[in-house]
Amino acid sequence: MKLIHLTDTHLVPQPATLFGLDPRKRLDAALKSITQEHPDADLLVITGDLAHWGELLAYDELQKRIATNPIRTVLLIGNHDERSAFRRVFPEAMDDGNGFVQGSRVVDGHRLIFLDTKQQGTHAGAYCAARLAWLEKELSGSHEPTLLFMHHPAFPVGMSSMDLLSQQDASALWQVLEPHADRI
Repeated sequence: MKLIHLTDTHLVPQPATLFGLDPRKRLDAALKSITQEHPDADLLVITGDLAHWGELLAYDELQKRIATNPIRTVLLIGNHDERSAFRRVFPEAMDDGNGFVQGSRVVDGHRLIFLDTKQQGTHAGAYCAARLAWLEKELSGSHEPTLLFMHHPAFPVGMSSMDLLSQQDASALWQVLEPHADRI
């Protein structure tokens, strides 16, 4: 199994730039490199902050790029994303039945679980009771080796600015993960 992981594309609509940089050009360069150097990849996973301000036109920019990418792609949302705008451009995106952008799939004998850690009204991550119940059901219903993908880390990364934005309720998440730790 070969997975490619990108995060924090922070796309903005044309002709806008972000801090003097063009995130569209940077993503184009990354996708070109990926398709040239890793055409055999099974999956490209982009784990959130797809758009910097969560606007429709930024998601349109992403959709144009994903549509021409030959590698299957899974999109997650992060704290800069807006679910409603994202879903308008990507209506086929994962949905756990509770409106969260999360799901799972099996690739090469491994279960890949994609978590929606966005908490409305804050840049920090969170994982509410509905999402925890969904995750517990996903983990209990399978026995494959499992890989988790999420935007917000559930542990300190050692950078104070990032640690402030990590999972604010990580202990509840770890309680769900603990019984399945031997295969995650």
